[in-house]
Amino acid sequence: GKPGIYNIGGGPDYSMSLLECVEYIGKITGKEPVVEFEKERLGDLLYFVCNTAKAEKELQWRPS
Repeated sequence: GKPGIYNIGGGPDYSMSLLECVEYIGKITGKEPVVEFEKERLGDLLYFVCNTAKAEKELQWRPS
């Protein structure tokens, strides 16, 4: 491999909400996750998608 720091994620075509992710984790583990909602905090992100362009270019890596 090539040393470096890379954002690795699904990119916009493979995005999912946090609740979808929690549900997916529950299916994998067979356990019902407990979710508690709190008031949002300063700096909380409402939406985030990794920019995988560097990994795609330097490592020929693409999400699947």
